[in-house]
Amino acid sequence: MLGDAGANALGALLGLAAVTKLGRPGRYVLLGTVVALTAAAEKVSFTKVIAGNPVLNRIDMLGRRPAETV
Repeated sequence: MLGDAGANALGALLGLAAVTKLGRPGRYVLLGTVVALTAAAEKVSFTKVIAGNPVLNRIDMLGRRPAETV
């Protein structure tokens, strides 16, 4: 996990790269993707989707220690 500071910095860099490298159609596609994912997040728990998918879960767990059981 990047945490809020890392995620914000990464988002800013990706946004800047999109603005400088993509043409208008590419920016519209990117905007549509972000809007669709935001709308989907209102109905679907991405946490549950990630936890239920072995590949996404493994990527999500990179850099984390497994939770200790008491």
